[in-house]
Amino acid sequence: WAFSHVRERNPSARVRRGPVPRALPQGPRLDPTTLTFELPGGPVRLSDYLERACVDAFVALHRGRVVIEHYAPHMDAAQPHLWASMAKNVVGLLAHLLAHAGTMRLDAPLATWVPELAGTPIGDATMQQNLDMEVAVGWPAALPPDVGLFAAIGTLARPEGAPASIAEYVQRCQQAVPFESGACWYYQNGSPEAVAWAIRRATGRPLAWLLSELVWAPLGCEDDGDWIVDEVGAEFASGGLATTARDLARFVELLRTRGRAGDAQIVPETAVEAMLAPVDNRARFARGHLAPGRDGYAYRNYVYHVNDANRALQGVGRFGQWFHVDPVRELTVVQFASRPDAAARPIAPAPLPPLPQPEFEGRWIVDIARAVGEAAVRAD
Repeated sequence: WAFSHVRERNPSARVRRGPVPRALPQGPRLDPTTLTFELPGGPVRLSDYLERACVDAFVALHRGRVVIEHYAPHMDAAQPHLWASMAKNVVGLLAHLLAHAGTMRLDAPLATWVPELAGTPIGDATMQQNLDMEVAVGWPAALPPDVGLFAAIGTLARPEGAPASIAEYVQRCQQAVPFESGACWYYQNGSPEAVAWAIRRATGRPLAWLLSELVWAPLGCEDDGDWIVDEVGAEFASGGLATTARDLARFVELLRTRGRAGDAQIVPETAVEAMLAPVDNRARFARGHLAPGRDGYAYRNYVYHVNDANRALQGVGRFGQWFHVDPVRELTVVQFASRPDAAARPIAPAPLPPLPQPEFEGRWIVDIARAVGEAAVRAD
């Protein structure tokens, strides 16, 4: 209920849609009860997966047309849902749009725009290192990163001495000895929050306004989105965006088409190409705590590169949020879920024991998307 009622639970900034929504065309509908995907233990029906994996919404587009649209009983097409860490993908796109416009340089230290972070590992690292999660940052053991951030935005009760704002939370970061930025891969929320802070400073605008003006309204999304904010109005950039599943699908499809929607170029193609450019940091990524189940993956600009023959890309959020883009099959698949996950997150790059892997993660996403894509081609 909490994931699909952000507007009722949290102070939030509105991401406004445009005056006229852009149609989401319908394609041949695929039946989740008959569509199966293969696993080592045998075939699994998509409908069984949707139930067992606590899926709230599942939308698949083939060549821009809806071929699957599924909602759990408590959801419908008009109900916004939390993106969790997939919100980072919006931050990554905004950073590249500003770099394309000459407003920011991604090879410059982040503290160029946020001098309050000078002398910290996040501030001294470049914008690009922060976008790639290659910052050697640690967090106080008494205040683990998730607890500190969720307390700062009011989602959790604020412990004694906890930060009262996202900016204060980011400034609690510490140097992770003996690592250096650029030599490790450590997934944490401080970097995207700091990138968002720099974006606000560089433009003088909130993220919600930028997303609306640069993407949401021109893309023709059907509904307003909501972005959770802290007490001073700063967006919870690393995980606080909530929209409908159909509008999430529109956004991810925009990445697949390199910035186009129909005949219109919504955002510059070169900016999207830069955001999604392949990178070979597989060795660093493999040492990270999110690597199990993602063998051979790389990571850049908050996007996972599957490194398969189809050049597939993924976005992932805690509690079962994900998207998958398959350029060769012309496929976009998005999912909202509310899967239990109480695993503690590490406070520094090392040691990094693997996080407990949910039943449906990692390569399952690839298998599901492959089955949907092959069925869509047959039905087309």
